[in-house]
Order: sequence, then C-alpha cells, then structure tokens
Amino acid sequence: MTATLPPSPSPSSELCEEIRMVRAVMQLVMSVTDEPHTLAELLKLLDSLSMASTRLATLLKADRQLAKSEDLSEALNEALAELLNEMRIAE
Repeated sequence: MTATLPPSPSPSSELCEEIRMVRAVMQLVMSVTDEPHTLAELLKLLDSLSMASTRLATLLKADRQLAKSEDLSEALNEALAELLNEMRIAE
C-alpha cells in the first residue's frame, strides 16, 4: 500500500502567504507605535520596520519574477502544443 502525499502548494502561493505574514507583522508594529514609548524603543521599532520593509520588497520582487517565469512557461507550452498540432495537420 503506497501513501500518497497531498499536492504541495505552488511556490507562488507560499510566497504570497509569506508576503501576507510580513505585512501583518508590519501592521502590528505600526499599531504599537500609537502607544507612548521612549525614543530608544521607537528607534528600535523603526529599525525592525525598516528590515521588514526590505524583506517585503524582496519577497514582492521574487513573486513578480516567479509570475513572469510561470507566464513564460505557459507561453512556451502553448507554442509547443500549437507547433505539434500544426505538425499533425501537415502529415
């Protein structure tokens, strides 16, 4: 008896989830800044928010590149299918 594994999520969907999580954490950090804090605490929050923003930008860039490569793969598959179809018709 062989066990079947559930399909793994696509890299794009995993990346989207990461992006959502980073955005949620950033919003949480921003909500904390509404409370009174010392300058040192605010600077630490700002540093954390800055790092999260950089990570978010990197994730968004990776997601955009992944989407382009998926589009390219789809276009290539369509072109190959069309070529095969034309070759069958020509026979």
